[in-house]
Amino acid sequence: MPLTIADIIQNRLPFVDFTNTAIASRLDKIIMEVQWTLQKPLKKEDADVEIELNYNQQEIILIGVYSAYLALFRKVITTLAGDAETSEEASTKTLKKAKADVVEAEFHTSKASDGSSIQLDTGTLLDLLKDEICDTAALLGISLVICDTCSKNPPFAFRVNKW
Repeated sequence: MPLTIADIIQNRLPFVDFTNTAIASRLDKIIMEVQWTLQKPLKKEDADVEIELNYNQQEIILIGVYSAYLALFRKVITTLAGDAETSEEASTKTLKKAKADVVEAEFHTSKASDGSSIQLDTGTLLDLLKDEICDTAALLGISLVICDTCSKNPPFAFRVNKW
């Protein structure tokens, strides 16, 4: 059974709630953005761009990993700054004031067996996804702006002109 773009995203971001309709809708938009971004490198006609059946498995993997990358990048931005579309506040809250008469604390020792000692920061995860995007693109014989190691590109496939 062939993998779908959604399968690839779920495999890379297993912590995302794909049953949430708002998240699913956002992911559909991200997938569409990636499909159109990759239209020329993958040599797809306009009528074929948004039809998943028109892509081979390597192309589906590329679209899925690139979509996971953009979805994670968007989550980082909305966590730091909020989301105007959903009116979601930034979730970088800090303790302003605490008062307690009796304090009780319980500590937990992290264990590898339950996954609690495994740590991976978002930047590293984004780098790993970007490396996978570039490796897959190279296997397909295409060059992507995001893979240009000579410059510091934003995570989207565009360049900013300086006036």
